[in-house]
Amino acid sequence: MRGDTCPHRRRWGQDLIPGLTSGLIEVGSPGAGSILPQPFVRADGFAGRLDDLTGGVVRAIAVEPLTPGDRALLLDALAPLGGVLVVIGGPAGPEGGAVDAVEDEGVLSSWLRATGQRIVVARPDHYVYGTASSAAYAAELLAGLRNRLAGRAGRPAHAHGA
Repeated sequence: MRGDTCPHRRRWGQDLIPGLTSGLIEVGSPGAGSILPQPFVRADGFAGRLDDLTGGVVRAIAVEPLTPGDRALLLDALAPLGGVLVVIGGPAGPEGGAVDAVEDEGVLSSWLRATGQRIVVARPDHYVYGTASSAAYAAELLAGLRNRLAGRAGRPAHAHGA
């Protein structure tokens, strides 16, 4: 069984590496274990692939604008992991701290929406740890990832994407 739950990845030509079905992923989360789709993005004078913009770090990537409170929540959850928050398609937030980007081809946005979620948490090796429909659940995913990396059990307390 493949960890990739989105049939559209083949159409985008980014399904060259098999997905994960176990290990350091949130099993049962839509898209978990997939390689993060690589859109071409523009942000603050940068133009190139998302991985080149952020580097190999933990990322939470939202495909819709976030409220200031949601931005703060995700930035706080990412801080202990040395992670980066990326907001695709939203206006640049005056709060700072996040990378506000525009996606040229809709690759990541379409993939994430096909999972029924709005935020993806990606590992430094570009595999999807999990997806979430809210900033609160994405923060729980990030806490679970942090706990698992530290060798402690730590899975989100409620149903996926809630």
